[in-house]
Amino acid sequence: NVDHFYNAHSNRQGIAVLAFEVGPNCLQQLFERYSKLHPKLLPTEYKRGPKAYENEASVLEVCAYYKGECNTSIADEGTRLRFLERCVSKEDGTCKLPGVVSVPAD
Repeated sequence: NVDHFYNAHSNRQGIAVLAFEVGPNCLQQLFERYSKLHPKLLPTEYKRGPKAYENEASVLEVCAYYKGECNTSIADEGTRLRFLERCVSKEDGTCKLPGVVSVPAD
């Protein structure tokens, strides 16, 4: 959230999240790789794996940086990488992102 970002960056502006769309069945592989090589970069809410939003998308977030040396220091929680694996609606073939609802065009 925004408060968490500002606390991590001394109330300065910056980039909080960089998002990337990944292909089908890629999130689990990303999670396993981060768990093995960079477990300290996995935020608490993603320690068990990606979050699935039924019929919408699955999401994995990781911290983008360490505060110091790679693998030895704690994660810098100010910037996250968000990996999104889309689900395609069977009814209309459109992407349903978490929290987004389709509306007719005017």
